[in-house]
Amino acid sequence: MAALLRLPEGSTFAGEFLIKTRIFEAEDRAVYVAEQKSTGREVALKVLSPALLPDEEARRMFLEGARIGGKVKTMHVLDVRGVGIDEASGLPWVATELLEGENLDQRIRKATSFPLPDWDELLSQVLRGLASVHQVGACHGGLNGASIFLATSSEVPQGFRVELLDFGLPPLAQMKAISFEDRLAWAAPEALDGGVLTPATDVWALGLLAFLLLTGKPYFQATERAALEAEIRKGVVEPASVRARSLGAPPLPQAFDAWFARCLHLDPAQRFPSANEAREGAADLLSEVSGLAAEVVESEDVPRTRAKPPPLPPMVRVIAENPKPAIAVIALLILLALGGGFGLGALQGGKKKTGPEAARAAAAVWFKGSLDACKKACDNGDASACHGLGQMYQYGTKTAKDEAMAAQYFELACSKQDVTACASLAHLSLSGEGVRHQPAKAVELFHKACEAGDAISCSDLADMLSSGNGVPKDEAAAASFREKACKAGMMEACK
Repeated sequence: MAALLRLPEGSTFAGEFLIKTRIFEAEDRAVYVAEQKSTGREVALKVLSPALLPDEEARRMFLEGARIGGKVKTMHVLDVRGVGIDEASGLPWVATELLEGENLDQRIRKATSFPLPDWDELLSQVLRGLASVHQVGACHGGLNGASIFLATSSEVPQGFRVELLDFGLPPLAQMKAISFEDRLAWAAPEALDGGVLTPATDVWALGLLAFLLLTGKPYFQATERAALEAEIRKGVVEPASVRARSLGAPPLPQAFDAWFARCLHLDPAQRFPSANEAREGAADLLSEVSGLAAEVVESEDVPRTRAKPPPLPPMVRVIAENPKPAIAVIALLILLALGGGFGLGALQGGKKKTGPEAARAAAAVWFKGSLDACKKACDNGDASACHGLGQMYQYGTKTAKDEAMAAQYFELACSKQDVTACASLAHLSLSGEGVRHQPAKAVELFHKACEAGDAISCSDLADMLSSGNGVPKDEAAAASFREKACKAGMMEACK
């Protein structure tokens, strides 16, 4: 990598960023943890090679594209804290929120089997994020495994939240001198030829993303640059299911071939026109997957694969292996009553969760269970079931996706004092996905949950107030809520 990109630790870049440590580098870019002086917050600072932006039009595209995070109301586009081109060094840069997690390339490399676990949820989140981008008349233009970030998140049952990165890079045809083979494998033919990029360009990449998640292998297999470009320009030469079999991958869902073929049509006008239509077109594909999952969980006729249970505590195991029914029952009841290492605490796996942590865990259990059972429990007044039901509607799991219905169940659970449901409703109100965009309501709900001891809500409220996301900036209040999050056990808020 060019020495120009190596910013020394302790130096100041662009008059605004104190460089702390480098966390990634490649031939044409580097990423640092830096302190943004104007806010006092840590950010991820990405610095690019000037060769990526060879002319004024490319620089304009970068500056405009990098700011797209402020134009869309979705949690799936990374929050941009600043963007520019440093006058002193000529280096383009973009500062974003600092997240924990990994990008899709890293996740794929670590995976040991495919389809990738939660592949359908990952694809759905990418579809939702791009749909919001396309709705404001923009496109990503360079979607690839490095630009799809899986942020660690305890706010959602899956444990991750997709964030889309790297908006605004110029068409590939302008970057011939730069090593970018990983990005090349995702490129639509019009990107290779320097044509106009549209939402349909992103749809091409969406099809390739889905194939990769299911098989662990790229659809286009050539390794030499010229051969890869030629293969891409030929388009889909065989159905996805046939290509998957030839690669030794597991069988693809029945609905996949037709959806994939339309995503990768050589003529952009014949593809899904945007991510929203691709998302609607994927309904059969995703419902096929969730329907199979629901069938395994809910049908008594289908053999179930059960996880291996944890080992019994020693004394309980002795009783189980030497059954004397009456004595065993009495002894077991005594042991359960005693608690501690040999009682209920041991059977449940140790320390019992309490407060907001327990409520969030209970909702996650309902989310993974039966839709009918969840509805019945919610109707009977179980707040965590109502919260879990809301998540089913929010993410389209075992039912049609319906954010408005999700908001109703979150509201119901919140009214029953499940403060983590209040936090879920706050996120919907802040994102405006399927419901009215109400930042003030989000502040009220986060505050309620924070006061009840939910560290995550305290931190989220601090971030809103610090960044001015829909509300006036208030650094003093943000610091106060960050301190509450720290005291409630969120160690990252203590930094």
